[in-house]
Amino acid sequence: LLDEWCDGQRSVLISTHQVEEIEGLLSDVLMLNEGRLVLNTSLAAIDQRFVALAHDPAAAQAVAAAHPLLRYRLPGHSGGGSAALFDGPPPDAVAALGQRVRPSLVDLFIALTRAPELDRRHG
Repeated sequence: LLDEWCDGQRSVLISTHQVEEIEGLLSDVLMLNEGRLVLNTSLAAIDQRFVALAHDPAAAQAVAAAHPLLRYRLPGHSGGGSAALFDGPPPDAVAALGQRVRPSLVDLFIALTRAPELDRRHG
């Protein structure tokens, strides 16, 4: 159904909290938190603006010192793989400590809507 409707001449509005299932279909993203708009942009702009850096546990302290929006464990990575999400590129010295990965929309939503006193620091 979506293939039929997504012909470049129509807009399709999808409202869901299960973004993992439809992330590949999206061209633009609008995020709301308690009725407040927190993000309204294209996926291409997200890829340019937000940087997720996968890193080893040994680099965790240096990465944390660069003040990422969010730190989290990477699912499916052995050895305690972690990532940090930055609004913009991290400092060059920090970027050299890891590998850039695409942030999921779920992680981006958490980073943009979490209470400042909360911190998912897991290494």
